[in-house]
Amino acid sequence: MDPYNDSDPAYEATPLESPTEIPTVYNCQRSRFQQPGGNRGGPGSYPNNNQKPPFQYQQGGVPLRYDPQYGLQPQGYSPQGRGPHQEQPQLMRPLIPPTEFLDQHLDVFQASSYELPEGCFKIEYGPSEEIDLDLLCIKGIVNNLLDSKMKLRAVPQEIFGRARQRCNPYELVGSSIFINRASVKLASIDSQLAITATKEDPTGGQGEEEDAKTFRFADLCSGPGGFSEYLLWRKHTWGERARGWAMTLKGDLDFQLERFHKDAMVHDNLKVFYGKDRTGNILKQENIDSFADLVEQETKGLGVGLVSADGGISVDGDEAVQETLLQRLILCQILTMFMTLQK
Repeated sequence: MDPYNDSDPAYEATPLESPTEIPTVYNCQRSRFQQPGGNRGGPGSYPNNNQKPPFQYQQGGVPLRYDPQYGLQPQGYSPQGRGPHQEQPQLMRPLIPPTEFLDQHLDVFQASSYELPEGCFKIEYGPSEEIDLDLLCIKGIVNNLLDSKMKLRAVPQEIFGRARQRCNPYELVGSSIFINRASVKLASIDSQLAITATKEDPTGGQGEEEDAKTFRFADLCSGPGGFSEYLLWRKHTWGERARGWAMTLKGDLDFQLERFHKDAMVHDNLKVFYGKDRTGNILKQENIDSFADLVEQETKGLGVGLVSADGGISVDGDEAVQETLLQRLILCQILTMFMTLQK
């Protein structure tokens, strides 16, 4: 599956400058399941009337409440030996700041010219060379940033950890109901840009109903699987269809499907693939090609509507230049995205 084929009319007609506006919280339609200004636990967060907001339940018409010690109990019920006048033991919970709706306007750099340097997209194989920082950024700013990062190495880990927690108190949210924090990060993006609420028919109205109504995604280098878990959980709890294809390195950070939330229904809807050499290494072209072929075959040539990617390599001792060390991995992920994403 070659996305860079000049004989493809769709590729030939694709403009170099995309007419699609860069997505922000201002120009993206909010999810139809989320009421503006409401919280995620409100009734507007749920697609049908059969689901209840968290901690609000009914059983046989009797409203129930959640007791941290005794579980679900009928309203007004008091366990034996504990009267309603007695104070409930308070649970120690971390302090989480109240929700604030911030002005999240994104300032986007406008290019002064769309003329690219000759050979900018030429891919060469060989030993790495010194990066020309002035090609796409400003060398002086990059060097100042690297110098600032180097100073952090002298900061004791305990002090650094406290400072990071104070800078981002929302880290206390942790992994919520999911396998890790990656799910929560994707949920945060989804709440702003509604990436899972799309209803676009990839068949253009010409395909079967199952093809038209199934949300398809590819997940790259993201073991143990937080991204896939969230996407499957989100669509299935809405009563919709979802299917994914995933590839990651075999080993300690492989997908842990048995730990996924039960509502994700992962075993029937996520196919984990490890490439032609069965290692899951996306840095090898044979694995990229075989993964793209698999997606093309099993989606009947439609491709997927969303590609998520994570991944990383060990940067111990070189944290200050981790972006540079990860550039090859990121490039391979972007290439795989273009080879699997639907037109």
